[in-house]
Amino acid sequence: MDQLRLPGKKGACFALRAPGHRLGGSWETNLPRIESLRPSWNYSWGSTRIEQQPADIEFVPMIWGGWDKAKVEARLRNDVAPLIESGAVRRLLSFNEPDHKGQANMPYTAALEFWPAFEALGIPLCSPACANPEGIDDESVQGVSGTWMRDFIREADKRGYRVDYIGAHWYGGGSFENFKAKMWRIYEKYGRRPLLITEFAVADWKAKSPAANRHKPAKVLAFMKQALPWMEKQEWIAGYAWFIFNVDSPVGTSSALFDHEGNLTACGRYYRSVTPENPTGDQSIEPDPPWARRD
Repeated sequence: MDQLRLPGKKGACFALRAPGHRLGGSWETNLPRIESLRPSWNYSWGSTRIEQQPADIEFVPMIWGGWDKAKVEARLRNDVAPLIESGAVRRLLSFNEPDHKGQANMPYTAALEFWPAFEALGIPLCSPACANPEGIDDESVQGVSGTWMRDFIREADKRGYRVDYIGAHWYGGGSFENFKAKMWRIYEKYGRRPLLITEFAVADWKAKSPAANRHKPAKVLAFMKQALPWMEKQEWIAGYAWFIFNVDSPVGTSSALFDHEGNLTACGRYYRSVTPENPTGDQSIEPDPPWARRD
């Protein structure tokens, strides 16, 4: 279990692309944001550890998708293996929402074909992180149905493959009790492997504009003040990373950690305040006043 323990549970997920990349999300913009949140680890949905990566934050590479076997093998060989040898990389995240047509979108049988190469790296491995990790349709699964994760774990266990963490995503409506119960069910369903909740946030999938989002910032902050301290106490939750919605996102505006000017929102300030030394965070942080946010 010690090998599976991250330096701290709180993580951060930001793209760290080269400045000027057509998709945005440059490291010049996002590294200061990562550092302002004071995470213990971070990932970028990619396998490359940039030279500017802070030495005191553990970078966890991800193999996002598996459409091209030769490219995946090249990433393992060129990006990941040398960093493992140097001690800079200690664990690997695998495919991102392979059950989602807009994400990695691959059958579980294809994911299994890559697993021996992942195992050969000799470091802890996280299962693919599904949009619907439980196989139960509810408000948190982005409308994605199916039993992808159940089928993958069943077959991985049958083949004797090593899966050290279960990756999970959650985008529910802000009920802490629902979140807590769902995480426990996922843990129980897949052999009591520790969870890595690599994306989670309160979301309103019916919202067509930021103003129409039913979950106000005060509700999200209240959820965070319950969920983060609870996760910090659970030995079976290895880590978590809040999804960085933009304040202009209709679905996730109230979960944004940064405002239009790049300053921390109240949710962002609370997320920052949770550390291994202060696992309950600053419970005195108040919600942003209405004028502090713009629709």
